[in-house]
Order: sequence, then C-alpha cells, then structure tokens
Amino acid sequence: MTIIRGIIRQLSQVAKHLIMMGGWLLMIILCLASTMFLLVCNYLGTKQAFEFLNFEPRPVKTDELFGTMFESFTPDATLAHYSALALTLTLAIAFFFAFRLGVGLFDLIRDRGVFVRRGDVESAQAASTLIRTRALWLAALAALISIPAAWDVLLFRYRLLIGVSGIEEAEVAPKLVQAWSLYASDHAALYATSLVGLGGFAYVSLTLLSCIGVEAGLRRTEECAARAVAAVEGLFDPRTWATADATPGERRNDDPTSGRADTTESIADARAEDETSDEAASHEEFAAADTRDDRDEQAETGRRWSWNLRRQRATPAPEQTERPRHQSSRS
Repeated sequence: MTIIRGIIRQLSQVAKHLIMMGGWLLMIILCLASTMFLLVCNYLGTKQAFEFLNFEPRPVKTDELFGTMFESFTPDATLAHYSALALTLTLAIAFFFAFRLGVGLFDLIRDRGVFVRRGDVESAQAASTLIRTRALWLAALAALISIPAAWDVLLFRYRLLIGVSGIEEAEVAPKLVQAWSLYASDHAALYATSLVGLGGFAYVSLTLLSCIGVEAGLRRTEECAARAVAAVEGLFDPRTWATADATPGERRNDDPTSGRADTTESIADARAEDETSDEAASHEEFAAADTRDDRDEQAETGRRWSWNLRRQRATPAPEQTERPRHQSSRS
C-alpha cells in the first residue's frame, strides 16, 4: 500500500505541475496577443501621423533602386507605411530586450548579496563584474531607446491633436497644429487635453506590462516543466514510494538519501535555471576581460559561483544538503 500511495502521490505532482504549466503558457499567449494588438494599433496611428506630415505619397515601388523588390510584396505601400512599421517594431523589440537586461541585472545584484552574506569574496567579485557590464549595456540601450520613444509619443499627440482640431487635409495640418505646450496651456480646461497628454505614455506603460507578463510567464512555465519532469523521474525511484506516508522530518532522519524525494521541486528549479540562456550569456561575458589569463580565471569562477547558487537554491534547508563550495564546481 505504501508503494501504491507513493506512486499516486508522484502522479498527482505530475498532474499539478502540468496544469500549472498550461495556465502560465496561456498567460504568455495572452500577453503576446496583447502586445501584437498594441503593435498594430501603434503602427496604424503612426502611419496616419506620418501621412499628415506629408511624407512622400507615391508608392515605394516607383523608386528606381528598390522599387522592383518592394513591388513584389507591397506594391501600394508608401514611405509612411514602412517608416511606421520600422518605428513600432524597433520600439517593441527594444523594450523587451531592455526589460530582459533589467531583470538579469536584478538577479545578479540579488546573487551578489547572497555571496557577500556567505563570505564568498571571489564569487562576489565575479558577480560585480557582470553587474557593471549589464548596467553599461542597459544604460546605453535606455539612452538609445529614449529618442525613438519620445518621437513615438510626439507622433501620438500630433495625430490626436489633428483629430480634436477637426483637420482633415494633410497639406494644411503641419501649419495648423500647435506645439503641445501651447495647446495644453490654451485648452487646459478641455478633458480631451488630458487624454492627449497621457495617451503616448499609456502605450509605453502597456508595452512594459506585457514585458512583465511574458517574463513572469516564461519563468514560471520553466519551473513547472522542470518540476513535472522531476516528478516523472520520481515515479521510477523506489525511495519516493517508500517515504510517501512519512513527514519531511521523518524522511530526513530515517533515510539519508531521501532528500531527493523531499526536495524534488527545488532541484527541478536549479535544473531549469541551468538551461536558461541568461546563465550562458553570463559565462560568455567573462571573455571580455583585459588578458587571456584573467578571462580564463573569471570564466572558471563564473561557472563555479553560478552552479553553487543553483545548488543552494535547490536546497530548502541548510541541514538537508549542505555541500562544500568546491564540491559543486562545474567544468
């Protein structure tokens, strides 16, 4: 009966994690769909703003150099279409990339704090090197994103000002639309002024919210998948069957090898993190050291401290699987 209960327990764990993984996958799909809708809406509005700025109205197929290539795919597209598409796509990709860098930087800062508390000076220095590198990349990317993002906000306001002003002809729109500061001061009492002022920033905020949803969904899906795999592996481990009715404390006291059954989900977390491209990128960044010897030494250090951290995260309590730091180094 103990064996049967153990198998049932593992099957329930598999089913639970698969259901959770399906829920997080659904959230990722919804976030990506929301991002696509935002992208399409921003593209259509930006295209209209470019048209009211009197961009070249002739189709791109009339161009002597690239006209033949564009005529095969979009024969009626103009410069406004391609400009709007380039702007919206670049901003969406840049937002996701910058958010991913920011999340990785936060993880490194948290890991460095763990190393400092443990007195692991070598790993803390390696983490500091990665933090500085990530911070420089994030600062450079934020500076580059700020210009097209500000342009997108201004185009959004320009398009809405044309609508609230009742302008229908593109030829006269650039001469009639006031600067935003003048329009806001002259029409401060109008409710539409507040909507126009916040509209562009709302798009940026919604895009960042989609980034948060996708990032959280990817992490949780990865964790649930790893835990489900670990639970399936537990079906073929008799130690998990024999300890199905025991409490966690009894399993630790009676069976020194039952830590795996008690910490299956935590070990799965470490296995999932081991497969992430963020850790692989962290190891590759050590290759930017000043000398070859320093690069090799830092790369070895980075592999050691990142693996140590994954193993420590996989341990629910220090007394269960306390491993020396040098024992978990990776080649």
